[in-house]
Amino acid sequence: MLWQAPVFVAGARVATLYLIVNPRHARAWVCKLYFRKADVFEWNIKPKATKHRNMGCPADRGFAPSIKCAEHEHVWIEGHGRDCAKALDGLDEANHRDVFERFCEAARIDFHPDYESPMPQLEIQ
Repeated sequence: MLWQAPVFVAGARVATLYLIVNPRHARAWVCKLYFRKADVFEWNIKPKATKHRNMGCPADRGFAPSIKCAEHEHVWIEGHGRDCAKALDGLDEANHRDVFERFCEAARIDFHPDYESPMPQLEIQ
């Protein structure tokens, strides 16, 4: 399932926010921010840990040579695109709404619409 919304700054559309949900899994969510059609920031919440190699990613910006985790972020870095990943801490118990709100906060998006979970039967109360 895909949901998207425009992001405006001072009345001008500058980006698009995407939310992707795989309803086959309780925790298979992707939050993405596209800036001028470039995928610049992404959070992946997966049902189980996956491994990412951060080949050539800058260690001075907190990128380990590789990570293995279920919750991680990708950020755009010059010369690497979005290939560099970092583990996200504190999201292993978070529900869909919490993850989405924290993503918006990390991306500095002030997001206040009426929220409705795409999978209400799987929400953690």
